[in-house]
Amino acid sequence: NVTGTPTFFLDGKQIEDNNSIATVEKFSKLIEDAIEAKTGKRPNISTTEPAVQPAPQTDPNTSSN
Repeated sequence: NVTGTPTFFLDGKQIEDNNSIATVEKFSKLIEDAIEAKTGKRPNISTTEPAVQPAPQTDPNTSSN
């Protein structure tokens, strides 16, 4: 029963214990544990590096022309 936002579901079940997802690390561990329970293998996921590298910053005061 969804009563507010954000509401998260993992493998079709609502995550009701907000403490279990209070940090990115805890949320990642919860997901990794679920993957391991389904596949028998621990996923190799790093939470220390972004999945997408940020775009290089450009200086608006310089011109490339």
